[in-house]
Amino acid sequence: WVSKITSTNKSLVYPLIDSLKHSMVCNDQRKLEIPNYKPKSFESSVKDGMTVQKKFIWKIFNYSGKINIKILENVTSIQRINTIKDNKVYAKEVSTHYFNWLNNIFSPFIKTQINSHSVKFLFFNKVLLLELMYSEQRSSEDRVLYYIKSGLLTTKSDFNSRMEFRFLRYSNSLIIALIDYSPSLPWFVYKFTQAIAHKWVMHLYQNNLKKDFNRL
Repeated sequence: WVSKITSTNKSLVYPLIDSLKHSMVCNDQRKLEIPNYKPKSFESSVKDGMTVQKKFIWKIFNYSGKINIKILENVTSIQRINTIKDNKVYAKEVSTHYFNWLNNIFSPFIKTQINSHSVKFLFFNKVLLLELMYSEQRSSEDRVLYYIKSGLLTTKSDFNSRMEFRFLRYSNSLIIALIDYSPSLPWFVYKFTQAIAHKWVMHLYQNNLKKDFNRL
């Protein structure tokens, strides 16, 4: 009924409603006693939680009210593919299918080299366009994560640039997301070239994925 009266997708509503059984209210009875522990301020916690290489939070917000707009010009693109098939689709299965499909569609111009640790996109099998590093620690049955590490199409950035494949159990659908991607092209050039190409590629892949997996 929450989904009906709010016109919100069930895949979002179900997990939220299910989480209501967990009380998030802080009180003395729920307080965890840790010997020799001293509470920290928010700023101290953020500083301690960041590594030397990944200080992007501090770069965006300097806690003086100023925001670095240039750093925020990163790309997040999310595609949702519904009704793949009746049975569950594994995220790893789809990620491998996607990279192989790219190789078949754009060969010999763009070739993909896939192994257990990384995926490389090569122009005419020589020039590195993008290199994705597989994160085993942050991946699971329903989620596969690749960090965008290097290549001509990305800039060196402290952001958490990544590509994710996620299976949504409640809706039997899949999400393919490009998150915090920092393109090397100037923004106005990227917007009317690479961004349009990416949208077109993902549209083609959605149709291909539904066709291939519904056959299984």
